[in-house]
Amino acid sequence: MEDMAYEEIPYESEELFNVLCKAHSGQAVPDLADTALTIVGDWGWLHHESLDFIEPRDLRSICRTRCLTHGTQLWENNQREMLYSNAMFAPDLICSREDVYKYLRARGVSEKTAADFMTDVRKGKIFSRGYTNEQYKMLDDCDAEYWFIEACEKIQYLFPEAHEVCFSVSMLRLLWLALNGSAATKGTIIKYAAERER
Repeated sequence: MEDMAYEEIPYESEELFNVLCKAHSGQAVPDLADTALTIVGDWGWLHHESLDFIEPRDLRSICRTRCLTHGTQLWENNQREMLYSNAMFAPDLICSREDVYKYLRARGVSEKTAADFMTDVRKGKIFSRGYTNEQYKMLDDCDAEYWFIEACEKIQYLFPEAHEVCFSVSMLRLLWLALNGSAATKGTIIKYAAERER
């Protein structure tokens, strides 16, 4: 077990996702799992309301929810209200900058135009100054849906999904070690957590 390379440590398994679902629902989880997630400061996202709509059942769903918690003005006073009013649905949620880009590309918008728009949304430029005439025309030309136009205008910051994938994989691998690692590995996790608390 000690000889396992980082790349060999599993990060997608039913066991891991069940632990995360239990944590979200308030059920007890193994003590060392709690310790491992505390090390990476990752308990907060498990209590995010979006997990009532997106179950942490795979890497993508975990990344989506964690991106939501890293962004600004994505949930409260924005997509949350549209979800509850059925103006949009969980698969529609804009969680990361990539979601904006993929949405526009799927509607025929050019790579450059989609990337430029994504960047303006990610940095909160549209929130600060509103849409430009060119952006309004682009949204109209590609038949962008009402919820997308409304959500993008309120977003102040979007976290990159590409960054979140790295963070989430590391978190899941640490969780796997906490559940399945050797006694020495588990001891190292406990020791490191204790040192962090000093």
